[in-house]
Formats: sequence, structure tokens, C-alpha cells
Amino acid sequence: MALTGVAVVAGLAALCLGGCANLGYYWQSASGHLALMNASRPVNEWLADTATPDTLKARLALSQRIRDFAATELHLPDNPSYRRYADLKRRAAVWNVVAAPPYSLTLHTWCFPVTGCVGYRGYFKEADARAEAARLSALGLEASVYGVPAYSTLGWMNWAGGDPLLNTFMHYPEGELARLIFHELAHQVVYAKDDTMFNESFATAVERLGGARWLAAHASDAARAEYAAQRRHPGRREAIACGLDIRMRNVRMRSALRRLIRFEMPAQPRAACIRCAFDDKCRSARSVVQGKKEAGMQQQAQSLRGIGQRLRST
Repeated sequence: MALTGVAVVAGLAALCLGGCANLGYYWQSASGHLALMNASRPVNEWLADTATPDTLKARLALSQRIRDFAATELHLPDNPSYRRYADLKRRAAVWNVVAAPPYSLTLHTWCFPVTGCVGYRGYFKEADARAEAARLSALGLEASVYGVPAYSTLGWMNWAGGDPLLNTFMHYPEGELARLIFHELAHQVVYAKDDTMFNESFATAVERLGGARWLAAHASDAARAEYAAQRRHPGRREAIACGLDIRMRNVRMRSALRRLIRFEMPAQPRAACIRCAFDDKCRSARSVVQGKKEAGMQQQAQSLRGIGQRLRST
């Protein structure tokens, strides 16, 4: 994902431009990325270090074969990115904050110099992300925080060593590791300002096509079987793709949820109906409006239940 990488680039740019309004945020973006870079070493040094565990050495060697494939077979950028490795001693590279008004599918956006507007804001410390989410909640928005295993600086930091491999994704199954590297490199090829949907769609297309080619040409039978099993039961990375990949792949779900949200009814029963649409144990949406006298309420509730069933079937 480009995700927090655009904020890092924006932070570096803003510090150079001397902006003051969000100086604290820009400083944490720039200093957080520089700390990440300082923690990284060339992969060859890790491989030569006798203290490096054999399991990590094997993964690092695999990552370099994948990186070479990206450049020679997929014609993705051949630059310093993903030739270094860092163990951050934490479970995520950054934590993103997303927010939206209640009963809305339109994300709150933040705008940055150079890179444009995006529907998330990234922090290198989870506590800072949660503080921002609490601030947004106090303003009446619904906010959420999630960890991100990797991000792209869009090639802007290749002069300083590029984007490194990280412990947050190094032990992904082979197919997922390949896809992630291809995805992040794709952001260095094309990045459209103010268009997160396009940027993520492009990178996702590259990772899927590239991942299939890698698995077919270079992976073992065991790696292909592991990948196939992971596809049947999406886990860690599919969930982290968070929102972005999931929303893009579930157009029917978004359409149905918009219809549900747009029903004209009081806020409290509408909220209950929305919860009911996602709850397999909710047998009838009528229960959430029991005793209500508004004309047409019962019929609307039944319609909501039907939408909920379609949502769960997508």
C-alpha cells in the first residue's frame, strides 16, 4: 500500500517547505521513517552475520530472489528498495487512522503537500494514532486504528537506501511475501495524486498478476499449496489490506450498505438495523423497531433484513 508512505513523503516535503500548521505531525512522519531507515542494514550483511538465525537467512535469501524477479521479469524498478532489512521490534510498521461520519461510506480525508489528499493518516507510534482517533471521535466522527505491515515512499527515498524489508511481513507465506513486494514497488511506477482508489487498484493488479507468475515459475509445490490454502481462508494480509482492497472487491456490499444507510428512519432504530444486517443471530429486523408507530417502518425493516442477507452472502 502507498498508505502512510505518502504521509512520510509529505512530511519530508513540508519540513523543507517550512509549514507550521501540522509541523508536529510532519515531524513524527519524517523522524519515524528516518528511525526505520537507521534500523536497517543491507541484506548481504544480515546473511553474512553469524548471529542471524537460519530461518531469517532463508527468508532474506528468498526475498532477494523475489526482488530480482520483480526487476527482470516484471520490469518493476531496479533500485535500492527491498535490498535492506530492519527488525522494528513491533508488530506494525505504522498505524493508520481512518474516520467517517456516522452512517457514511465517505472517508474523512487529509491533504498533504506534493502527494494530495488521502483517506487515512499514518503514525509511527500506536499511542499517537489512538490519540488522533479519540480526537476525531470527540468531533462526532467514527474512527478506527489499524496496523500496516509495509508502506511505500513512492521511490522518493531511494537516494537514502530505499524502502526496507521489515520483520512485520518477512515471515509471510512465500506467495504473500512476493505479492507485497510487487505491490509496494508498483507504487513507485505509478502514483496519481488524490486518487487512492486508482493507486491501490493498480498496485493490487500488479501484485496479483506478478504473484501468480512467481508461484508458477519459481515456487515449490508446498509454497503453491500454502498459498492456495491461504486464498481459501483469507487472513492477516487480506484483513490488513483493510478496507482498501476489501472495499474495492465488494462493490455489491457497498451498494447494498448505501441503500441501508439511506433509509429514512430515526437514528436509534436505524443503527440497530445496521447492526442487525451484519449479525447472523438477528432473526428479524422487525425486532429492532418493535413498538414503533411510524408509517412504513415495519416494511422498511424487512427490506433492511433482506439487504443484510445479501451483504453476508457477498
